[in-house]
Amino acid sequence: TVRPRFIPHGVSLVFRLLVFQIAATQKRPQPPTLQLVAVGVSRVSRTLLSLHNELETAIRTVRNIAAELRPGVLDSLGPSAALEWLARDFEDKFGIPCETSIQTFPSDDNIATTLFRVAQEALTNAAKHASASRVWLRCYQHSGSIYLEIEDTGVGIAETDLRKGGRFGLIGMRERAALAGGSLTMTRGETGGTQLRMQLPVAGKESTHAISHRG
Repeated sequence: TVRPRFIPHGVSLVFRLLVFQIAATQKRPQPPTLQLVAVGVSRVSRTLLSLHNELETAIRTVRNIAAELRPGVLDSLGPSAALEWLARDFEDKFGIPCETSIQTFPSDDNIATTLFRVAQEALTNAAKHASASRVWLRCYQHSGSIYLEIEDTGVGIAETDLRKGGRFGLIGMRERAALAGGSLTMTRGETGGTQLRMQLPVAGKESTHAISHRG
C-alpha cells in the first residue's frame, strides 16, 4: 500500500516545470512588429500546448497516487465498518438505498484497501452509469477467501463493455483483485442490472458476526 510519505517527487517536479514555463512566458518582451507579433503568438501557443500536456500528466499522476493511498477510514473503523460507512455515504450522496450484509473479519492492509476501493468504484458506477434504484452489498468470508458481491437494479452493463473492460474502471478493479491474489467478475443480470463478485484469498479464522442494514 502506498503511504503519503512515500509519494514520489515526480508530481512536484512537474508543477515546478509548469511554474518555470509560465514565468518564462510572462517575461518575454512584447514584439514591436506585426511579424514579430505572429512569431510571439506562435511561441505562446506552443508553450500553452506544452503546459496543457504537462498538466494532463500531472493530473493522471495525482489520480494514480490517490487511488493507491489507503483510505483513513480503514484505520479508524476497520474494514467491515468502513464498508458499512461507504454504503451509508453512498446513500447520502446519491439517494439510492443500499442494503448490506457485511461479515466482520481480520485482514491485512492490502486486502482491506482492495475491498474498499473496489466497492467504492462499483457503487459509483451503480449511481452514475447504471441508473440504479437499489443496490445490495455483501461481504463475507468462506473457505479461506473473502468475497465481495455488489448487485444493482440498473440498466445492466453492455456485453461490449464487459469484453473491452476499459469503461467503468473494470480493468482497474480486476488489476486490484489480481494484485491481491484474487479474481473479479462482472456480469449482466438476466432481467437487467449488474452483478460484481470479487474473491480474495485470506488466512485466518472465519467470523460469524455480521453487520447488516436494510434500506
